[in-house]
Amino acid sequence: YFCQLLNLVGLAQNKRLDSLLKLIKTDQQDTIKLINLYNLSDEYETINLYPDGLYYGKQAIVLAEFIYNKPNKELIKLCAQKYKGKAHTNIGIIYRKQGNYSEALKNHFIALKSSQQPLCRRREPLQLFPSHRLDKLLHRKKIADRELVF
Repeated sequence: YFCQLLNLVGLAQNKRLDSLLKLIKTDQQDTIKLINLYNLSDEYETINLYPDGLYYGKQAIVLAEFIYNKPNKELIKLCAQKYKGKAHTNIGIIYRKQGNYSEALKNHFIALKSSQQPLCRRREPLQLFPSHRLDKLLHRKKIADRELVF
């Protein structure tokens, strides 16, 4: 029974990935595509396909910067800023799972900085990697750096 349940979860995951992949092919360069790119990155991270997760997360960041730098309404800029931060958080999680603590910290701190920008502070706080987990990540990086020395 448990194996059947796992197969159903995997099948549902593949259908979601397939749907998102089809959508990004036809989406315009707007916030809908940005959200779909982020969701792809998140889905790939969830099923441990890290190279794909990194690829779509980085695509989301590029698109978020493009949208943010265009003359748009404040709400659209907020969405771009929010999903740029979320993409950096997801990329940081992937790097952490791969043991690349330097890149993980770099991306988490970029996400944190993004959440402190004026647009985000006025509207809603971003849900980022919790700060107590950043402390653990810093500790893991220090240990990994020490192991490289020896």
